[in-house]
Order: sequence, then C-alpha cells, then structure tokens
Amino acid sequence: MKATISLAQALYQSRQAAELSLRDLAERSGVNKAVISRIESGERVQPRADTLKRLAEALGISAEDLFAAAGWTVPAELPSFQPYLRTKYGHLPPDKLALLEGIFRRIADEQEEHKREQNKTRERS
Repeated sequence: MKATISLAQALYQSRQAAELSLRDLAERSGVNKAVISRIESGERVQPRADTLKRLAEALGISAEDLFAAAGWTVPAELPSFQPYLRTKYGHLPPDKLALLEGIFRRIADEQEEHKREQNKTRERS
C-alpha cells in the first residue's frame, strides 16, 4: 500500500509542479482523466507501465521515477533524485520541491560538465 501512496503523491506533486489540471494532463498524455484521478487518490493500485510512461512523458519527468514510486524496479536505469526528494520532503509545497529539484539538477549538470572538461584535458595530454 505504501508504494501506491507514494505513486499517488509522486503523480499529484509532479502534476502540480507542472501546473496542469487533471484535464490538461489527460489531454497531453492520452490517459483518461478518471484513470489519472484514481491513480492520484491511490484507488488504482496497479496502473499499466504504458500508462505511467505516457504520464511521465506528458509531465516531462522520467518514467523510471514513476516506476520507482510504484515500487517497480528498473534494472537498466536508476531513478533520478526526484523520488527521494518527494518521499523525504513530500510535506513541502510543489513549488518548493521543484526548486530543490532544480538546484540538484544544476549541481549534477555542473559536475557532468566538469567531467567532460577533465576528459578533454586528458585526451589532449
């Protein structure tokens, strides 16, 4: 049941952060509005993988994040930092969570750029 609540929270918070209504998300994803509502309320315990993929794409988030929130493991790729933030700091408003996610993303991007520069320097040596 905890995974369902976590998925419900993850989907709701992602939708709120994207400033989308249920209707907007339904239109963007092609997923029925009632299905989205049932997932967010925790009534839909086992949504299909393709449903979660379409919702993630419409929200601009990783499908792995929703899979992780649903309690599914995806061995090929780890989820991003967002599920951890939503679980640990779910009491924060969606805009504050989005701010934390943005800060983390900037730090991770800076580190990736630093690694690329280091690799270029090594290749020149």
